[in-house]
Amino acid sequence: MPTEESKTANSYHHGDLKNALVQAAWQELAEKGVEKISLRSIARIAGVSQTAPYRHFKDKNHLLIAMAVETHGHIAQAMSAAIQSETDIKEKLYKIGKAYLQYAQSNPGRYKLIFGPSIQNRKDYDELQEAGLASFGVLIQQVAEAIKVSPKYQNYPDHEALAEMISHNMWCSVHGRSTLLIDGFYDSSTLVEDLDKFLKEQLRLDLNIIFD
Repeated sequence: MPTEESKTANSYHHGDLKNALVQAAWQELAEKGVEKISLRSIARIAGVSQTAPYRHFKDKNHLLIAMAVETHGHIAQAMSAAIQSETDIKEKLYKIGKAYLQYAQSNPGRYKLIFGPSIQNRKDYDELQEAGLASFGVLIQQVAEAIKVSPKYQNYPDHEALAEMISHNMWCSVHGRSTLLIDGFYDSSTLVEDLDKFLKEQLRLDLNIIFD
């Protein structure tokens, strides 16, 4: 899985202009921050005319939407890959959480973009909503499988709603840790001397909702 700094527009032929422009935007984000991204700047990096980006993006916000959709896809891929060969349901849920946190740690610019204030009117973009739901769906699917084998919820009337509720709780927990991690909160904290051990213990507490 490439990090945000490792792919640039130079990786693409301009027969795929949209991807070239998105990757140019990632380069601009990594070097200067999201505020400095503009359709003009990515055109310069991609080596195309200043009007070329408008063939694919109405404005900067549409460009940021495309970047966020790509990022949600990467997160979904990372979580799915982490559990590909795993059969134990508890380990699956742990590995999903770990993959999510590791992605945030390796790609802080991407991560902050999809959850930060830079994107305007995000609910108006179906493609962004669908990408986010697809990523979140990786977790929901595994939580639903865990509920099926949990004696605690055998008689619960609505397993689908329960799986979504528990998934939101678990996501909030890992998302909070991811944000604290990339913002440097844990850099001087003695609480997290072993991040992997810390994460596993925290996720164990989350799993108690299902299995305790």
